[in-house]
Amino acid sequence: MKKTTITALFLFLINLGFAQPDAPSMFPVDRVESDFFTDDSASFPPAQRITLVNNVGDDSTTLQTAIDYLTGLGGGVITISAGTWEFNEIRLRSNVHLMFDALAVVKPYETADVNSLPNLSVFRIGYTSVKSSNVSIRALSGQFKIDLTHLAKETRITPFNVKEAENFMVADCYIDDNGTIHAALNCSASKRNDIWTGPVKGLIKNLTSINAHGGYGVVQVRTGERLLFKDLTSLRGGVTLRLESDDVSASGGAIPLSVAKMSEISGYNIKCTEGNAAVMLQPWDATNGWVDVQKIQATGCMAAVRIDKAYLSTIGTFDPDSRITDVTTSYGTDAQVKQGVHPWVPCVLRMNPAILRPNPIPDMETYHLGPSIAPLLYRASTTGGATGNGYYSVNVPTSTELMNKATGFNWSVSLVISRDDNQVNTNNCPPLSVDSYDSVNNLKMYPNPISNEDGILTIDIPEVSNVAVDIYNVLGKNVLSNKYIQKSEIHINPSQLKLVKGIYLVKIQIDYKVVSRKLIVN
Repeated sequence: MKKTTITALFLFLINLGFAQPDAPSMFPVDRVESDFFTDDSASFPPAQRITLVNNVGDDSTTLQTAIDYLTGLGGGVITISAGTWEFNEIRLRSNVHLMFDALAVVKPYETADVNSLPNLSVFRIGYTSVKSSNVSIRALSGQFKIDLTHLAKETRITPFNVKEAENFMVADCYIDDNGTIHAALNCSASKRNDIWTGPVKGLIKNLTSINAHGGYGVVQVRTGERLLFKDLTSLRGGVTLRLESDDVSASGGAIPLSVAKMSEISGYNIKCTEGNAAVMLQPWDATNGWVDVQKIQATGCMAAVRIDKAYLSTIGTFDPDSRITDVTTSYGTDAQVKQGVHPWVPCVLRMNPAILRPNPIPDMETYHLGPSIAPLLYRASTTGGATGNGYYSVNVPTSTELMNKATGFNWSVSLVISRDDNQVNTNNCPPLSVDSYDSVNNLKMYPNPISNEDGILTIDIPEVSNVAVDIYNVLGKNVLSNKYIQKSEIHINPSQLKLVKGIYLVKIQIDYKVVSRKLIVN
């Protein structure tokens, strides 16, 4: 009887430890950074402060030796001065802080390992058998740079790989990407003493990434608890804050499902420009706690927010107290649109190769340049409120709230919230018409048809504007791409373009308004 009582008490305490927290008690804007990272870097004496000397070639040993030395003293601060530094596989140990000059540039050292290792990291915070506590990577002012542009596209590399860590901060970095595999910062779990643990109590802020792969972006959270993300920006690349709990799958089944989940995740001021989305939720098979993201801005992205349906045999969810608030969206036509969501692209946009490009983005086989689908792509729900089968609910703005903070959309074409049952098979889309999508009144294009020998194509704009004109052939190849500053009339000579006889599509963009016209050349 006594043994049974002790066992029951033990199980109760275990369950209590894993109990889901209550709903968010405040909005992310009101979160205090010191609740996520307690900074003691100012307390270290001069003897525990090192400024690195920059040498030619691989600087990894220099930095790692300094980290290990300060660890033996109980921690300290390492300053990385202006210049170009070549680092790979830096393991940040407890109580050590890295502070970069704003003119410091970090480049992964080019060795065979860069392309041969399955997953290379620049900085590791927590790793197999080691927990990292009370650590930070930051700039002394502004942002330092991590330059990945010299790497081949789809190189498998993670600039910041965060695993078993507690009381940590990663901040103030500009990542110049080249379509590499993995997010700039990844939160996952690692194993120590046969126990898998992810990051707990951390602050990630002031990160900017440009030209990331459409399937990745700035941050991916696979596993984590009590994390605050602030001031994250993605420029032409992937998802800014990707809350995708796929650690079981990513580890080949090694990480147990009881660990591979997230809870108490707060995000504030998350921005995306001409990428996939600012925020994405995808639970995979995890029963996640709440996530709370506020002040989301998407300019020319596929959607401001993606809430994806769970599709594994074990259906994952996010806590229903999760919420998305304050979403601003601007329509554009250079978003990264994955093939899997093409059924949600409105037919009139999908069937126009000047808007949804038929050829994938180079080195991104499943992503195409295309239009913003909707402010909110909510595939985890249906218009009829279906439950089960991978559907789940989180708190989102109303259609009116989203519409009031959206610009450039043609609401006779696009939905404000596009749900799972709003998809349309391409076979059911009507063929492209001459004026498939016209959001600018009184625009004229003439003559049409036009001679390919001596005709001049004229485009009359209703008022003086900055205009971009693209012409595509029927195969989707761009045969003209010009920008015109402060023009009200544009003249194009088809004979100079050497346009053969046939049908073309002319895309005329004025701010976020688009006109697509069929042009016949004879």
